[in-house]
Amino acid sequence: MKKLWSYIAIPCTALAVFTGSIAWVLLLRPFYYAQIAPLGICESSGLTAAQVRAAYGDVMDYCLGLRQTFAAGVLPFSEEGASHFADVRVLFILDLAVLAVTVLFLLGLHIVCKRRGEPLPRLGGRTPAFWAACGLGGLILLVGALAATDFDRAFTVFHGIFFPGKDNWLFDPAADPVIVLLPEEFFRNCAIAIGVSLAGAVPVAAIHRTQPKKIKRFFGALQKNIHAHAWCSVSGSDLPLAGLPVAVCEDHVVQIAQDPVVHHNTITLLSSLVSKGNIPPSDRECKGNFGSLHKFNNLYL
Repeated sequence: MKKLWSYIAIPCTALAVFTGSIAWVLLLRPFYYAQIAPLGICESSGLTAAQVRAAYGDVMDYCLGLRQTFAAGVLPFSEEGASHFADVRVLFILDLAVLAVTVLFLLGLHIVCKRRGEPLPRLGGRTPAFWAACGLGGLILLVGALAATDFDRAFTVFHGIFFPGKDNWLFDPAADPVIVLLPEEFFRNCAIAIGVSLAGAVPVAAIHRTQPKKIKRFFGALQKNIHAHAWCSVSGSDLPLAGLPVAVCEDHVVQIAQDPVVHHNTITLLSSLVSKGNIPPSDRECKGNFGSLHKFNNLYL
C-alpha cells in the first residue's frame, strides 16, 4: 500500500513541476512588460506603452478567469478571435487548477510522512521525485529538439494538439489587431522561460533524497553518547572504524559512518546484546539518551 503512494507521487510531482513552470510565466506580467520595447510592440501596434499594458492586462484577466467577458483594451476584436481566447482560458485555468491540486496533495503526503517519521518507499532505490525528473527530462529533450530545429513547426503542432479541429488561432491582424501585441518572438521567449524553469527543476528533483527521520534523531542522540565507547571496551567489541561514534541501542551496539564520496550513511553492527543485563550499570542508566534503533535494518543506507 505504501508503494502505491510512491507511484501516485511520481506523476503528481511531474505535473506540479510542469504546471508550475508554466504558471509563473502566466502570472508574472512584468515578464511581458519587459519585452514591449525590445520587441517594438508600440511601433508595430501604434499604441502607447500604457495602452499595450492595459490591453495585455485585459486579455490575461480574461484568460485567467478574473473577468467574464473578453476585452483587449482599446483594440477591436472579432468573435472568431474571442473564441480562441476562450479556448486559451480553459487551458490556463486547467494549468493553475492542476498545479494547486498536485501541490496540495504532495504537501499533505509530506505532512503525513513527517508525522509518521517515515519517507515514501523508494522505487528501484530512487525517490518518486527522481522518476518524475526522468519523465520531465525526456519531455524537455523531445520538445526542445523540435522547437530548436523548427519553432514554427513546433508552434503548429502545439495548436494542433491543444486546439484540435480548430483554426481560430490563425488571426487576421486587420480583424484582430490584438495579435500584434503577441508576436511570435514573445511566444518563443515564453517557451524558453518555461524550458529553463524545467531544466533547473529537473536536476533538483533528480538528486533529491528524503532523509529518514530515524537517521536524523540518531545523529542527535550520538551527541550525548558518552558511555558507548567504554562499554564496547568492556564487552570486547572491536571498532571497525576507530574514532567514529557508537551507540547502545535496545539490543545492539552500532556505529555510524558517512561515506564522503556518495554521502550515504552506513550503520555497522558491532555487537548484539542478549539481554539488558549484559549492559554495565553505568551504561544502562544512560541508554535512554541514544534512542531506539532496534529496527535500524529498515533504514535507507
